Amino acid sequence: MDITRYTSYFHDGEILAITHINNNIEMVLKSAEVDATIVNDVALSMDNRIKGKLHIIGVNLIMNNGVKFNEKMKLLFRDNDLLHLKINENIVFCEIGWRGTNLGEIDFSDLEIHATSIWWENIPDLYDPFN
Repeated sequence: MDITRYTSYFHDGEILAITHINNNIEMVLKSAEVDATIVNDVALSMDNRIKGKLHIIGVNLIMNNGVKFNEKMKLLFRDNDLLHLKINENIVFCEIGWRGTNLGEIDFSDLEIHATSIWWENIPDLYDPFN
């Protein structure tokens, strides 16, 4: 499945988990609700969302808000909004609004991740630990 055709559906979606091991990142994502009559070549979840794992292999550069990021990626806060997702051949662009548990605790990440390989694993029945 070519996820680049469907990245616009992830606006108002969520990042459920991030695993960063060595030079590989796995982001568990779910889209906003999708009109099933428009998307007929993608298996959707029971709640009409695209769910799965974005595999980012051979990461060689991460930029966060325009600054080189040298730490392991992780969920900053469980509650988040995926504001923008774009995938080029070897670059993931991702804007995230983070909402903390304390009133008014918010943050924003504008990520640019460069890698040797990026691929999508569609998992319509993916378990959502937060629902």
